[in-house]
Amino acid sequence: MWIVVIMMHFAATPTVAQGLAREAFGMHIRCTPSGGQNPDCPTPTSWPSIATAPNRSQPIGTLRLHDDGAKFGNIQAHRKPDCNESVTSGCAWGAFDEWVRQARKRRVEMLYVFSRTPEWACSKHSGCAASDLPEDGPFLNFARAVRDRLVDGRPAGCRSAEKSDSGCIRYWEVWNEPNNGKSAFCGSIGDVVHLARLISETVKATDSRAQVVSPGVGYTANYNGSSCSAGGIRGVGVCSKWGQGNGNPEAYVCEYLRQSGSHSGDHAGRDYTDIVGWHAYPSHSMRRTIVEDNILKRVANIQSAMRDNGLKPCAPGQNSGCTQLWITETSWGSVGAGGHNDSELVSASCGLPQGCPRIGPLNDVDPLSCSSSKPGTQPGCWLHDQATYLVKLHILALSSGVSRVFWYWWDGQPWGTLFCKTPNAAAGCSEQARTQPYLQNAARSYGAVERWLEGSKPMGCSQSGDGTIACDLTDASGSPAQIVWNSIAPRPFSPARPFVFAMDIYGNSEPVSRSMNIGYSPVLLKVK
Repeated sequence: MWIVVIMMHFAATPTVAQGLAREAFGMHIRCTPSGGQNPDCPTPTSWPSIATAPNRSQPIGTLRLHDDGAKFGNIQAHRKPDCNESVTSGCAWGAFDEWVRQARKRRVEMLYVFSRTPEWACSKHSGCAASDLPEDGPFLNFARAVRDRLVDGRPAGCRSAEKSDSGCIRYWEVWNEPNNGKSAFCGSIGDVVHLARLISETVKATDSRAQVVSPGVGYTANYNGSSCSAGGIRGVGVCSKWGQGNGNPEAYVCEYLRQSGSHSGDHAGRDYTDIVGWHAYPSHSMRRTIVEDNILKRVANIQSAMRDNGLKPCAPGQNSGCTQLWITETSWGSVGAGGHNDSELVSASCGLPQGCPRIGPLNDVDPLSCSSSKPGTQPGCWLHDQATYLVKLHILALSSGVSRVFWYWWDGQPWGTLFCKTPNAAAGCSEQARTQPYLQNAARSYGAVERWLEGSKPMGCSQSGDGTIACDLTDASGSPAQIVWNSIAPRPFSPARPFVFAMDIYGNSEPVSRSMNIGYSPVLLKVK
């Protein structure tokens, strides 16, 4: 029953004036188009181009600078005379500079993420782990260096007088997944709030329109609602994996927003928060709710946590007079890639008529099951299930009050791989990629769902008793449209009278009759 209640709540939200902009579609790219600047990725990657997108050469609106050679620990990896905490020259700025150039060239907005402490920048001054709390001095100097970095004579950080948010960095994220312990951050929530204060004061000193995004909180399997009293996390260090009840995003968001920083003069986290960020990965692989659980439960709970701390969440399509919620990192994650949450995929034990989603290519029992080019006709085809997952995630998120979604990632492997340029069995990238890089089916569906939603005004989603989900919107032309699917089982569906065409997730369109079948893969119903 939970999904009916939540989705009916969203459906009751009045239509807002703004249509979804291209900036709502964010991306991570691992390798620069010119190649070589990122030492972890010496070969270049072409800038994303997707034929099914509204603008095939510009399918993304915002670039998140993370895992691409531009981290604190990448740029200032070594403490030496020409690259220390107070000097910007001589550091490894190559990847950062190239990303700024590419974003300017394509008028793409940027979100910079502060993360990964250099081995010399913590209180020990040597042997620091990437997850150690950085000292104020080195961290402040690096924040100023990023803000003031001259790329082709222009500062990387936006300035107050600049009207456009593209071509310079206006969005700054405090840290990456600080709730994930040793792999990310070993300080307390108060320490993260203190870093947020340093970032906020630094970037807003030169840009009054700068926006600070709260830490991109990682995911866990448990949901404990919007309660701000999860227990056991106030002020404590988290340099180990959090226990059950403590690690979920909504609990961390609640504590982060209400706790004060660890240093004298620090205010509460909400005072340094312009945008709330979190990471949306699936916590299980049950076909019926792999996306619905991941998005709807989390969104509702985090929005409730925001309200509990005096922040008004934005309604679908609303961007002002409220606090935006961004999914700063998402994909199908480790489902089907040998991760902790793919047991149902391997055993096929989810017990649903359509079978389990085959997100990971290694879990396909029969590779020939992907022979059909039509999504949803062959349950258990990883190519179609990946593409379907991506589409559902964007539809549900952007229809429930999430303002931007950042896919992880374009060319990285194996999580969420859209573009194959090297063979990788876990990512489904064949030997063909070695000589002829190619797009995965999920990339085609990324372009299609962007075409569906860009410029549209989402009006929320509802679910009928048989499990059919219907999301209503006004499309970019001002015409009514509807997106429908059923994750439980194929069902007959009668489109409303205005709708005469149906489009699948790859952009294929056909006339509709008064009765049609729908299934696991979404279909867009249009009037023209």
